[in-house]
Amino acid sequence: MDDLLSYLFLACIFLAFASVPWYFKMRRRMIVLIKRVTEDLEKSFKPKDKTYTLLGYLVGYRAKYTLDGGDKAYLMLTTAPRHSMLYYPLIKAFKRKDRLNIAIKFSRRYISREFHVVNASDRRSLSIVAGDLGDKLAKMLKQTLKTSRGTYAVYYENPEDVELAKSMIIKAPTTLYKLSAYSKDNMVEVVAEVKEDSTIATVALLKEFSARLTKTLNAY
Repeated sequence: MDDLLSYLFLACIFLAFASVPWYFKMRRRMIVLIKRVTEDLEKSFKPKDKTYTLLGYLVGYRAKYTLDGGDKAYLMLTTAPRHSMLYYPLIKAFKRKDRLNIAIKFSRRYISREFHVVNASDRRSLSIVAGDLGDKLAKMLKQTLKTSRGTYAVYYENPEDVELAKSMIIKAPTTLYKLSAYSKDNMVEVVAEVKEDSTIATVALLKEFSARLTKTLNAY
């Protein structure tokens, strides 16, 4: 028993000393990530006005951009707490990733049809889509896509959108969790894993997606 206590005591001392350099190393990486993502978001959207709300130290933030033409972009960056050495094994075990959520609400274009692409392994996104659509979900066409990037549930109204879903999944620079077009809210949204060099490509993917799913108001 004494030997066990001694080992536990030594392990605690080791963790205490090792956690300090670990914290500063990971803290530096996370600050670099947050800074790079923010710079690339502003470079991609060129907002006329912007507001940021911090979610917590090294946790990430929410942001709102006002864009040319009156469109609004709603953003959320969340990071996995890898700066904590004790949490890191749990992060790896549960496959927690840094995430970027981008939604664009249009003022001069309209969503022509409902369309959702959801990573089948991501319960959070599946639950969000189910909650957002409610009874409408059961009325939509559904197909399961097995791709080299994972398995996805696709909810659609136009059969041609299945091919669009495949294209978007393959083009995504990182793991794609959710890609949606909401006709009721006149909004498109992407949720994806974020890395230092992925933000510009993720924004470009959402813009390409929106171009395929929206029409100008004068198209009536």
